[in-house]
Amino acid sequence: MQQPEPKSGIPTGPYFQFENVVLLGALGAALLVYVVIGFYARPVTDAYSYAIGLERHGFLGSQIDWYMRWSGRFALNFAATVFSGVFNIWDHYFLVGISVLVMVSTAFYRLLTVLGRHQFGRCPMAIAALFLLILYIDGLPSISQSVYWLSNLTVLWAASISMSGFSLLIESWNELDERGRRIQTWLAAGCMFYGCGTYETLAAVNLTVLAAGLSWSLYFRESSRRAWGWALALGIVGLAIDACAPGTWSRATYEVGREYTVERNGLGEAFVLSFFFVCRSLVEWTTRPAVFSTLIVAAGIVWPLTEELLPKCAAKRRWLLLLPVFWFGLMVVSLWPLLLMIPHVFPRVVGLTYLLFLLGWLTMLPVYLAFAKKVLRPPPVRFRGIVQWGCLFAIWGAKILFVLCLYKTGNTAQAWSDLRSGSASAYARFHDTLHRKAQEAVASGQQHLVITKQMSQHPRVPTLSIGMEYNARADKWAFNAFAWYHGLESVKVE
Repeated sequence: MQQPEPKSGIPTGPYFQFENVVLLGALGAALLVYVVIGFYARPVTDAYSYAIGLERHGFLGSQIDWYMRWSGRFALNFAATVFSGVFNIWDHYFLVGISVLVMVSTAFYRLLTVLGRHQFGRCPMAIAALFLLILYIDGLPSISQSVYWLSNLTVLWAASISMSGFSLLIESWNELDERGRRIQTWLAAGCMFYGCGTYETLAAVNLTVLAAGLSWSLYFRESSRRAWGWALALGIVGLAIDACAPGTWSRATYEVGREYTVERNGLGEAFVLSFFFVCRSLVEWTTRPAVFSTLIVAAGIVWPLTEELLPKCAAKRRWLLLLPVFWFGLMVVSLWPLLLMIPHVFPRVVGLTYLLFLLGWLTMLPVYLAFAKKVLRPPPVRFRGIVQWGCLFAIWGAKILFVLCLYKTGNTAQAWSDLRSGSASAYARFHDTLHRKAQEAVASGQQHLVITKQMSQHPRVPTLSIGMEYNARADKWAFNAFAWYHGLESVKVE
């Protein structure tokens, strides 16, 4: 079936215009930077732990061991163990970052295709997904822990799978036969089961959205209401399996060392901390030049298509208030459960909140533009040319601003700096040297690896260092995991 001719601010052919070629080249270069620096990433801490568990207990035994002893996040344990079993974590660790980029961009593409309601072709949707991917990765509070760390990247895997599940739920079900609806229902429910079994905050967000979607589908008698119900039910089952795990309670009551005890927040205190953190983050993220310029470009594209892109009732005034409240509440929910267990917000846990921030703007922008189009009067005929050229120059300027921000601020600029300065290669050499010495120690029959204090000082690389690498303390978890993975008893620092 032939796709309708796009009626947006990007008609046929503009991707070959100069400013769009420059923008596309900048996005491609940024993606290449993230891929290349991923080849300098090396396994640490949890990555070794999953490999050790797999070697000691086998696949099924390691799942049971993790579930009973340390973590009920069965989907996270499953994904990390599968990665450790299928790939050699030392030789193929670069696939960690690449897998995140592929899964997040695919989820963005699926979601944009559904929200775009086939008004755009596949090529524009792919470019928009790449745009969103780079914007998201560039603004992550902790790119090292979110993209290049095996233990935490499984959260982004699960978030991508959850987005794909929601894409299945909001697709047009009227075009499917009974068999297609049944398949799509179980695919969406399986995505929610996996997502809710990966991380408690992601489960809270998923269940909140599923409850809202089920209410919407019941109110408007949508054909997908049964799918929303099954997805919600399996999501609750996934969270219950996590919450009831002995390992979850063991981890929640664990005291880290003798010098540091986790201070728990109460329900009210955790909510207040989440609320004010989200308020500060909204101001900070919205005023970022990269985000602000993206909104201008997106507005120029979506403005002519507001009626076609919006579902029924979305242009009513009540949505002007309900949508921001809904997305703000989701951002609070993404932090609230975690702040019941930790005293303050860690950078790596904000990745999901930032993702919700971008998705919120993605869905709210058409609604506000539709309302503005309904309320604002068109300019007089004699001024229409001036207004059109002004809007065109604003979009051009926003594209230029985005490209400049991409390579002057944010994670892209930092990753490029780490590559250019040689910090990334120094990071890799440090790990490679320890790996080689450990192999030599095992080959010579030693049980302990002895290294100098100078050798134990881990180079700090913002894009790759997760903050839990090696130091001069021989009893450090990172050193123990490294030693056990290589068949040693310990690492001694002299």
